[in-house]
Order: sequence, then C-alpha cells, then structure tokens
Amino acid sequence: MKNENSISPKLLNKGMCLKNIIIIFSLFMINTANSQSLLKLSEQIRRETTRQNDRNIELSFFTNYTNLNRRNAVELGVKGGIILRNRFLIGANGSFFINSFISNPEIATAYINEFNTEGGVGGLYFEWIIFPHKKYHFTIPLFANVGMVYYMNNSYDLSVGAWFLREISSDNFKSLQPGIEFEINMSDYFRFAFGMYYRFTTPVTLNFSKDDKTNIQLIPPDGVQSLGLGMSVKVGYFGTSSR
Repeated sequence: MKNENSISPKLLNKGMCLKNIIIIFSLFMINTANSQSLLKLSEQIRRETTRQNDRNIELSFFTNYTNLNRRNAVELGVKGGIILRNRFLIGANGSFFINSFISNPEIATAYINEFNTEGGVGGLYFEWIIFPHKKYHFTIPLFANVGMVYYMNNSYDLSVGAWFLREISSDNFKSLQPGIEFEINMSDYFRFAFGMYYRFTTPVTLNFSKDDKTNIQLIPPDGVQSLGLGMSVKVGYFGTSSR
C-alpha cells in the first residue's frame, strides 16, 4: 500500500534539477557582478595611474595675430615638451613673425621702395594646465625667448633685372611672453586651444643713414612688444579626455 504523503521519484528529481539550476544561475550572476566590479576597479586604477604618473610628450602648432612695428602681423610657430603628471609642461618653442610690405618715403629710392619688418624667436616654454581631465579647461603658458628683428626691403636690381629681398637693419632682443589659453580635450590624442598673450621685450634699435639724414629710426624701441591672439593644435597622448 502506497504512502499518500510520499513524493514520487520523478517529482523529486525535477525539484532537485530546478534547485541546481537556481544555484548555478545565482553563482553565475555573482561571478559576473564580481567580474564587472573587478573590471571597473582595474579601469579606475589605470586612469588614476595615468593621471598621476604619466610623463607624456606634446607637440603643438600655433598661429597668432599680433603687432609688429605698429602694424598688423602674423606669427607661425611650433612648441612642445614633456608633460609631468598631466599638469605641468616643460619644453621649447620657436616662431617666425612678419608683416606686409609698405612704402617708406624717408628711405625710399627709385629702386628701393618696398619695406617690411620680420623676425623670429626661440627658447624655453612652460605651461601650467588647470583641471586637465575636464573637457574644457584653462592653461597658463610662458615663453622665455631670445630673438632677432629685421627691417627688410624688396628692391629691383637693374643689373640682373630681378627683385631681391635685402636686409636694411637688424637687432636682437630678449622676450618674456605670458598668456592664458582656453583648451578643449577633443580626445586622448588631440587638443585645441584659443589663447591671448603679451610679449614683453628688451628695447631694439634699428636705424638707417641716407644722404644728409643720419640715424633714421626704422622701428620704435618697443616695436616688437605686443598683444597677440591665436590658436593652437596640440597632439600627443594625454589620457585626459572627458569621461
């Protein structure tokens, strides 16, 4: 006689299978959650290591609208260096600036009547990066340079029937150029910046002697000192794009 309270073997086996499935599924979910937590922790550690310890290299190409010899001028240059802890850059820079040709009746002759001012600087470059891990942030650059400025003329040589660019006068100077930049992290490898700068310089002396006139001043002593507005394209590995 069968016991009415007994459980059939088939039903018991089904119950055991269901129990095992639930246990296996629970272990799988726990393991998946732990794996995801470990991956997140690993990523956080990697990001923090990048933020604190990396010494990355940056190369930047820039152009500025500036003033030279009391006239509008364009400056083109390159700068770059090593970024320490993603917050401070130390490196070097070099640039060339030029304005357009104009006439100068004081020193013009029949064949020398077009003149312009041009020059270049080079030296050390420093940059403080404020909140580098934010997509939009500011930097404070500082250029410490030495340079040369030239007063040039574009003249026609009758003997060969061609135009030639000749130096009328030149001088060297030292400059210190602080600034501020608004910078955008486009990716881990690319940044774009807009900046404003002011170049302080030592005085320059560019004179010219013609006929009975001596020491005609070609450029004021502070003729290279000026405000500049520009933009930069920066490439490197920053590891600081907005997350």
